[in-house]
Amino acid sequence: MTSKKPISAAILDFPLVSKIVLVVASETSQILNTIISIMLRITVAIINLPVSK
Repeated sequence: MTSKKPISAAILDFPLVSKIVLVVASETSQILNTIISIMLRITVAIINLPVSK
């Protein structure tokens, strides 16, 4: 009886791990896209301030 996890069990767990990674990655990319869009809007607003005066 070995305490180490067999490779076959790790392979069986892989689809679940990949799904979790994909979900986390998609949520992270959505958050990053939101942050980037907000930063772009702020930058455009700062650039447009002197021009509008």
